[in-house]
Amino acid sequence: MNHKLRLAFFFILVLCTAGAAHYFFFGQYRYVNSIALINPKAYAQMFLAAERYKDAEDYVEFYRSLPGVSSDEAARLEPILYEARQKRSSLSYKASQTLKGFLLGSSDEDYGKAAELASIIVGVSDVRDLITAGRSWVADEEVDAVTTTLAAAGLALTAVSVGPQAPLVQSAKVGMGIVKVAARAGKISKPLRQSLKTTVAKLFTKGSAQAAFEELARPMAQLSAYAARSDLGNAFEVVGRSRSLDEMPRVIKAAEQFGDKAGAVLRFGGRDVVAATQRRGAQEVLAVSKYGDNAVSALKNVSARKLLHDIKRWSAIAASSLLRALDVVLWIVEAVLSILAGAMSLAGVRMLRKARRQARNGLRGEQ
Repeated sequence: MNHKLRLAFFFILVLCTAGAAHYFFFGQYRYVNSIALINPKAYAQMFLAAERYKDAEDYVEFYRSLPGVSSDEAARLEPILYEARQKRSSLSYKASQTLKGFLLGSSDEDYGKAAELASIIVGVSDVRDLITAGRSWVADEEVDAVTTTLAAAGLALTAVSVGPQAPLVQSAKVGMGIVKVAARAGKISKPLRQSLKTTVAKLFTKGSAQAAFEELARPMAQLSAYAARSDLGNAFEVVGRSRSLDEMPRVIKAAEQFGDKAGAVLRFGGRDVVAATQRRGAQEVLAVSKYGDNAVSALKNVSARKLLHDIKRWSAIAASSLLRALDVVLWIVEAVLSILAGAMSLAGVRMLRKARRQARNGLRGEQ
C-alpha cells in the first residue's frame, strides 16, 4: 500500500474517532442546550411589552406553580406579576375589555370573552356577523370566513333546534360560540378552520346533512360541557390546540388531566403538549414544563425522569462559552480531516492505478 493511501486511512481513522467523541460528548450538550432555552423573566416581559397583561400574569402564576421552581426563581418574577395585576385591576381596563368583548369581539380577558359569548348565545351575533360579512362582500372587502361559516352554521342549527335533538343543539350552539370567540382572538389553527368549513358545507348538502350534523354538533356539545365543568378560559385553549373537529374530544381528555391548570398548560406547553400528555401523562408534562415547550416536545422520545437527569447533568456545561467554542473547533477539525482524507484517498488511488498500468506494460514488454 502506498504512503498516500496509508495517510488517507490514518486521516479517516482520526476522523471517525473525533466524530464518535464529538457525537457522544457534544450530542448530549446540544440536545440539552436546545431544551433549556427558555428564560422565564424575558418570556413574561414579552407579554407585558405587548400589553397582554393576562398572559403575563397567567404565565408567571403557572411557572411559579411548577415542580422544581425554587423560591428564588419565583421571586425574580414578582415585579412582572405585580405590574400585570395592577394593570388588570384598574376599572378602566375592566370596562374596556368588557366592551371589547360584547361590541367588538376582541377582548383579552375571559370576562370580556364571556360577554361576547353571551351575545352569541342570545342570537344577536349570528345575524350580525352575516350582515357584516354581506356588507364586506358588497364593498369588495375581506370577509372573515370562519366567523361567517360559524354564523351560518348557528342559524342552521337554530332551524333544527326542536324535537329530541334540541338539548344537543343548544349545547352545540354554546360550543360553537366558544369557537367563534376563540377564532376572533386568534386561537384557532388553519386545519381546524378547514375542518369547520368542510363540515358546515355538508350541512347544506342534500344527503349528507345528518352526518354533518353529528360531526359538528357532538364535539361542540362536548366543548360546551367541558367549559361548564371546568372554565371558559380552559375551553378557549382547547380550541386553540385542536386541529380538527375529530381531535377536539382528545384534546378535552388531555386537558382534563390538568384540572384548573389546563388552560395554562395548553397555552404555554407548545404544539406537542397534547401528544406528550397522551404518551406520558400530566405529571410528567408538568415536571418538565419549567424548561419550556421544547422540553415538553422531548417527552415524545424520552421520559421526564431521564430528561430532568440529562438537564441537571448537562445544563451547566451547556452554558459554558468555552464548550461552545470547542464544539465549533471540533466541527472545523472534522471538516478539514474529511477534506484531507478525501484528497489523500484520491491521490493514492491514482498512484495505485498508475503503478498497475506500469506493471502490466512491463509484463507485456517481457513477453
